[in-house]
Amino acid sequence: MHVDLPHFIMHYPPTTVNYSEAMITNYHVLLTRICALLHDLAHIPFGHTLEDEGFLFKQQWEDQQRVSHFLGDGSTIGKIIIEELTKKGLDGKEFLQEVREILTTKSDDVEKLSYPFVSDIINNTICADLLDYLSRDLYFSGLKETYDKRFLSYFYIGMYNGKPRLTLRLLKPSTRKIRRDVFSETLHLLRLRYSLAEKIYYHHAKVSASAMIISAVTSAIENKIISKHDLLTIGDDELLSLLKKDKIGSFIVNNLEQRSLYKPVYALKYTEPTMEDIRYKIKQEIITNLKNISYRYNVERALERASRLIPGQIVIYCPGPEMGQKVVETLSEWNGTIGPLNTLIEEDRRKEIEILVKKHRNL
Repeated sequence: MHVDLPHFIMHYPPTTVNYSEAMITNYHVLLTRICALLHDLAHIPFGHTLEDEGFLFKQQWEDQQRVSHFLGDGSTIGKIIIEELTKKGLDGKEFLQEVREILTTKSDDVEKLSYPFVSDIINNTICADLLDYLSRDLYFSGLKETYDKRFLSYFYIGMYNGKPRLTLRLLKPSTRKIRRDVFSETLHLLRLRYSLAEKIYYHHAKVSASAMIISAVTSAIENKIISKHDLLTIGDDELLSLLKKDKIGSFIVNNLEQRSLYKPVYALKYTEPTMEDIRYKIKQEIITNLKNISYRYNVERALERASRLIPGQIVIYCPGPEMGQKVVETLSEWNGTIGPLNTLIEEDRRKEIEILVKKHRNL
């Protein structure tokens, strides 16, 4: 593998950068591009399904073993980055460490980064990741929807809590009037995100397939057919083949390949706690227990025995209520103040966002 790094990267950025004048150096550009290129590097096969929906593994950048395997100093990619930047007169190890910190830092700790705006660009609510998967998933799903990229020109680097952050300018600099068209396009992006969730990510066929894959992998893990380490070097198809070495996994995968998707027989919906809902604590206890993969596996087998069914005929699907739903954390300039978009805007607009979040949760 060869990475052709830009020839203009010849020096470190200055220790202090005047972000009020938006002085973005070539170093920042390179750092952003590398982080964007590698932001999904540590995913395992069916990553979102097994991590976010099935809780079988930690999310990709929360797993230190995977961080070291895919992006450690001695990894294939790590060595390339270190060697190529060293040739350019940079400290390749320090640059790689900065990449790791940006990719592994949680949203609550972004301000601790040296360049938090890089994390904003690749991994905030309205970010490169969102724009990438919206376009890709809309295209491959055959949905005739799109968005206007013009609003991107209204992003700039502003200071928030003393740190340089990516900020959406919702005011005209000359007149200080609100750019409602920019906000409308921003809201349209959030609607598109919900639309994809409704039509694709939470479609009954997709949910059924996800539930089957999660159950098959759980069985293979419980029966010691596969381990997490096995998943670091294979792809989706190879995992499906490997699952056939497990009796229950084979039964489920064969059904999946024949598109004999399982049908829901009972659903327990997430609800917000209310005085009237005396069952809320019971629901929460059930959900918490079912997130434990060994417990879930044993419940599936117990239900099959009680129903005189073949092992593998019952699967339990228990995703988190927040699955695929990022809080709207994009920073915006509104009436001279910088802050999270969903806290600054007018009440009516804020309610529009809250309605989308609620609809997303109800899926």
